[in-house]
Amino acid sequence: MARLKKFLKRAAIASLLVFSVLVLIFAFFNWRASRQVEERLAPLREAGKPTSLVDLQPEPVADEDNAAKAVEGQAESLRTFDGYLAMEYNAIDSEAENESEDESEVLYTQAAIRVARRVSQEFPDLNRTLRDASKLPAYQIDFDYTSDPSSLMQRICDPKVAPRTIVRALYGHGLMSIADGNADEAIQDAIAVLNWSRHVADPPLMINHLVATACYGQGIDLAIECLMAEGATPADREVLLNSLSSESRMRRSFDRAIDSERAFGISSFASFPGSRFMYILGELAAFLDTFAEFESFAKQRSGLAPDQPKTKSMFGGLSWSSQRAGLAAFRRNQAHTRGVRILAAWQDAGRDPEAKLSDLGLPESVTTDPYDGLSMKLKISGETVVVYSVGENLIDDDGDVVDSSDIGLQATLSQE
Repeated sequence: MARLKKFLKRAAIASLLVFSVLVLIFAFFNWRASRQVEERLAPLREAGKPTSLVDLQPEPVADEDNAAKAVEGQAESLRTFDGYLAMEYNAIDSEAENESEDESEVLYTQAAIRVARRVSQEFPDLNRTLRDASKLPAYQIDFDYTSDPSSLMQRICDPKVAPRTIVRALYGHGLMSIADGNADEAIQDAIAVLNWSRHVADPPLMINHLVATACYGQGIDLAIECLMAEGATPADREVLLNSLSSESRMRRSFDRAIDSERAFGISSFASFPGSRFMYILGELAAFLDTFAEFESFAKQRSGLAPDQPKTKSMFGGLSWSSQRAGLAAFRRNQAHTRGVRILAAWQDAGRDPEAKLSDLGLPESVTTDPYDGLSMKLKISGETVVVYSVGENLIDDDGDVVDSSDIGLQATLSQE
């Protein structure tokens, strides 16, 4: 019995020693993982980058300066507009199966004009309110930045008034104004759409950057219609061109989207059970490395990121596709902006059907293709002028901007 007790005592001591060693090993690896994370976070903090959702909290603005508050009273009007437009588009979709793409586009345009006319009669203050709100200095939705990441994401994805609906309403009114021969009114709508695209880019996360890009693209489409329409005064035309986003501003907006996406990810890791254990900390370090890898591509003057990162990270890999889509959207904005500037320069130079891009005297910052770093393309054929970039496939598809193989703009000369 004594020998058994002695054996059990020794076994207990050995077990305790083994357990203590394991705890020390576990603590060491946890400490090392924490240090690796801190080594990645410290430079971000020093650079003033957000590292949590709370860091994304903007300075509050007065309601009278907040575009989001200014349009809340138009929520019902905008829902009605969206309903009318959906009915018109659904009717076209069911009846135009045998129509060509160009013919279908004409039908959609006519439908947008009909809806705009109807809504203008039913809600005469809607367009003015949307324009006025676009000029306000801020756009802040009521986010709770102290909430958990999933709640914040849900709130971001479900605003009281959808910006895309605002932009569609302004776009339809602009098309109606052009059809009525009032190009200057349409220019004001195009400027408002461009302003709204900048507003939408202010809230955090890449999803808002992507929505802002879609809004900006619609503003570009309307701007092209305005430039090619008759009757626009030179002063209003100049204001429209000045309203195009500067590329430095677009770059700041895109960088802010990346920063906020990373801060969202860091807060998401912190919300995980066992967030201080070495496995989660290791994943967080790899996640941050993925962002650093992506930024090496995003900072380049042209080009896209590869399909997958080199850094091995489950969560970083999941976020990579969102970041890559954001960079593609940024390049698309660059291509559209440069295309409009080239079109305007071609018009100012006399609309010569034989003109070459090199004849327009534009700087390289405008004539460089943001996708491949070579030259943008200017193609004039018959009644059509096309200004385009090679797009994501990096292949010159001869100006096929309709199917988006190439990225740019197309206008009909006979509209002038």
